[in-house]
Amino acid sequence: MSFVSTLKKNNENAILSATDVEGFIDHTRGEHKKAKEKIETMKMIMETLKKKTESLKKKIEDIKIAHLEQEQAHEVEKAKVQKLDTQLEHAQAKQREIEQLKNPVPRGIKSTTQPLPPLAYAEFFISGGRHLKKRTY
Repeated sequence: MSFVSTLKKNNENAILSATDVEGFIDHTRGEHKKAKEKIETMKMIMETLKKKTESLKKKIEDIKIAHLEQEQAHEVEKAKVQKLDTQLEHAQAKQREIEQLKNPVPRGIKSTTQPLPPLAYAEFFISGGRHLKKRTY
C-alpha cells in the first residue's frame, strides 16, 4: 500500500502545485493587466504632452513672427520719423531763408520802400516837396 499512498501523496502534491501555479498565473495575469493599464495611461499622457508641446511650439513660432513683424513695423516708423525730421529741417531752413529775404536791409539803414511817418508826409507836402525835415523819434 505504500505505493498507493505514495501515488496519493504525489497526486495531492501535484494538485497543490497546480493550484499554486494557477494562483501564480492569476496573480501574474493581474499584474500584467495593471501593467498594461499603466502603459495605456502613460501612452495617453505622452500623447497629451506631445499635443501640448506642438501647441507651445506653434505659439512660440507665432510670437516670433509677431515680434519680427513688430520690429519691421518699428523700423518703418523709425524711417518715417527720420524722413519727417529731415523734411522739418529743410522747411525750417527755407523759412529762415524767406525771413532773411523779407528783411534784406541791415538794421540802422532805412529802406526806400519803407513808408514815411505821417508827420513827414505832411511836412513834405507843405514845403512843396523841397525840404524834408529829419525828425528824431
